[in-house]
Amino acid sequence: MQRGRRLPNLMRMTGMDAHDVELKKELNATLQARRELGDEYESALVDSFLEKVDQRIDGAVERRVRRQMAEQQMVVARGSRSPQGTDSWGERFGFGIVSMVLAIPLSAIGGGIAHLPGLLVAWAGIVGVNVVQAVRTNPGSSVAVGASRPRTATGRTDLHGHLLRGGQPSASTPNRPPARRVRHRPPPPPRPPPSGRSSRPAPRPPYTSAMDRTDRRIVQCLLRDGRASFRRIAEVAEVSEQTVARRYRALVADGAVRVRALPSHALLGDQTWFVRVRCRPDATDTLADALAAREDTAYVSVTSGGSEIVCQTHTGLRDQGGSVLQRLPRTARVLGFDACAVMHMYLGGSAKWLAFDDPLTEDQAAPLHVSDQQRRAVVGGAAQDAGAAGVSREQDGPLLAELARDGRAGVVELARACGWSKSRVSARLEELLAAGALRVAVDLAYPRFGFHAPAYLWLTVAPGRLNATGEALSAHPETTFAAAVTGSANLVVTVTCRTMDDLYSYVTTKVGALDAVHQVDVVPVLHRLKQAGTRLHAGRLLPA
Repeated sequence: MQRGRRLPNLMRMTGMDAHDVELKKELNATLQARRELGDEYESALVDSFLEKVDQRIDGAVERRVRRQMAEQQMVVARGSRSPQGTDSWGERFGFGIVSMVLAIPLSAIGGGIAHLPGLLVAWAGIVGVNVVQAVRTNPGSSVAVGASRPRTATGRTDLHGHLLRGGQPSASTPNRPPARRVRHRPPPPPRPPPSGRSSRPAPRPPYTSAMDRTDRRIVQCLLRDGRASFRRIAEVAEVSEQTVARRYRALVADGAVRVRALPSHALLGDQTWFVRVRCRPDATDTLADALAAREDTAYVSVTSGGSEIVCQTHTGLRDQGGSVLQRLPRTARVLGFDACAVMHMYLGGSAKWLAFDDPLTEDQAAPLHVSDQQRRAVVGGAAQDAGAAGVSREQDGPLLAELARDGRAGVVELARACGWSKSRVSARLEELLAAGALRVAVDLAYPRFGFHAPAYLWLTVAPGRLNATGEALSAHPETTFAAAVTGSANLVVTVTCRTMDDLYSYVTTKVGALDAVHQVDVVPVLHRLKQAGTRLHAGRLLPA
């Protein structure tokens, strides 16, 4: 299939209904973006469109399952009667009419051959066939041949055949004593269990701000050292190593945490940029999806009421022709963009996002610092050689690929995937980590932890006090990233707060207290499509 014909055939490939207006609009927008962005974005656009199709299919299946469950509950509430019970009435009526029509010739034949005994046999057969048919078409009923439920004057009984109100028993139960007249009372409502909890055990809710102390401590340990062993984390969290492993896997499965190890772009010779893209609102989602699907982008967010996209990208000598900065000017729906080169990132030891209500103290986090110091001491001078040599894409390619998928992969797993010896993997990994050639990025789905107010702060700072201001802002627990950039706003800071009130308090108290800040532009994030290297969907981190 030719590349230019792949997208038009998506409707046939995905089995879309031609009358699905929304999907047709999505397809038209994807085709338009494909024509404007070129062949390089085609795979990303196809993946984005297919993801939307999968979401619609999942929604349809979920609605169908809920409808079937509701029908089953309705059947149980009606006394285990089949939902097709009303339709079986027509079948029984038709069967009775046919029986009456056939009864005439059968009666004549039976009476003519055997007189009265033949007539009785014919009618007994007709009655028996009708009784069997009635039982077959109403399997939920307890009516059997020769027996019947006791009925009230209105013909209503409960599920056990007991009288709902006083009345005479039916003639089919002559030996049963008359039912005692009782007053029917509705059953009392069930008493609520103590402390307002449901009597039925509820499943554990997703990880939100209500997660327990152990979960919060595990996440804080990962933010300080993403490759800290479960044993070290267990010492800090004061639980068993098995509990830490189980909780971590649950956080990953829930899409709340993802640990990745990525190469340092500075040592690779890449230049980091922050790009603010202004585009038409109807093209924002499609363009943002395409940018998030690229490997050279990070922190892709939609801001400014849906008319602006902010992302981080990297350029190098090897990809100048196909970089984001080269493609954006040729995109028709892009109204304009600003690119700011990152001059310096503030990545000190205290530059960690730790805005939890119960942060770890330095004494509690001491085991994590010990492991980091031991790593640097063991590597020693070899780390300096590794840092000077940098990261080799050809030689370290298999190792980097596995670490980008799972930053906490063990030596045995990495050796098996790379085809290297365990000693080689261990030595090279420690060299890269200690030299800073490899950085461990911990991606969080902040809404899963109760933080719903991320924002970009573009600050104008006096040049002589730029470094001190950047260091001060990076040490704030609300700060997720801080860097000195080119342009009129020479400092960019990303913060993540719980609510807009918290964001307001942060800007007016902590940022407002810095005298060197002349101006600040607060840009709230509507939704984020990608973190450092992990894409997000519906507030969850997607697996690599």
